[in-house]
Amino acid sequence: MNVQTDTISKLIEAEVHRHHQSLQSWFVGEMEPVAFDAEIASALHENFEWVHPTGKEATRAGILEWIRDRHGRYPGMSMNIQDFQLIACEGNIAVAKYTEVDYDPPSDEPSVTRRATAVFMIE
Repeated sequence: MNVQTDTISKLIEAEVHRHHQSLQSWFVGEMEPVAFDAEIASALHENFEWVHPTGKEATRAGILEWIRDRHGRYPGMSMNIQDFQLIACEGNIAVAKYTEVDYDPPSDEPSVTRRATAVFMIE
């Protein structure tokens, strides 16, 4: 990995952590609803699509509606990002993978563990 790619990798990893911290803040109810667009919706490109491991797909509008409806529903939950790896970086496109691990109290065991692959547009 060259210096430029290493820098891009660190920036994307920081963005993945920032975005999941925003989601966690939303789900536990710490984030004010007025901040939703700036903190969560703005992070998803207009062509964003989410594909569940079962193959079910969701559009940007659908996933944002799903997230918005869950404001404050999971008090005490935490989201952790592990195993981040930049897979590819070419021009203004980068692809990364990571593991998201969610915990819901009172259990110390993960309630959700999912592998994610994401495409990033570098501006």
